[in-house]
Amino acid sequence: MITLDLSHQVLGTKDIRRALLYGANSPLDSSTADTSRTPSALRALFTQIMSFFAGTYAEVFSITEGPPLHDPLAVSAAIDPDIFDDRGGERFQVDIVTKGVHSMIQSEVGELGRTKVTKLPEGEGGCRIPRGVDLAKFWQSIESRMQRADAASPLPKIPRQELEREGVFAGTD
Repeated sequence: MITLDLSHQVLGTKDIRRALLYGANSPLDSSTADTSRTPSALRALFTQIMSFFAGTYAEVFSITEGPPLHDPLAVSAAIDPDIFDDRGGERFQVDIVTKGVHSMIQSEVGELGRTKVTKLPEGEGGCRIPRGVDLAKFWQSIESRMQRADAASPLPKIPRQELEREGVFAGTD
């Protein structure tokens, strides 16, 4: 289970968006990006989506550094669990409160929809709730997957001037 506490540690900052737009040896260091290269259509699309959410998170939630990456983080937890800190194997019982009334009046709703977790004894199976992630490894895995997607993508090459006209570079400079 990936919590908001964790996903808010993984933000698509301007530097990250820039590094992933061009491709970088180290996504946490956008100076390693080759900005003379025209980004692929796939990278342009990914950047535009992240930039859209960056604006939305800044406007709606006052998170101005960049958008949290909820879904990519959850997928990474499933395919690359070793980059996450689960405090040595802690496991939890997770229950969702389903009793209650759907109402606009909070006192009638009670705890309906609330997630409750209980730490389980060591060695007992349950839900894993990581508290941290190795950011360098996470972003490198995203870059690696972008490279593989670029290699397989059927999307046509788009001239740099068209990418500029479409605002792809906005939010990465």
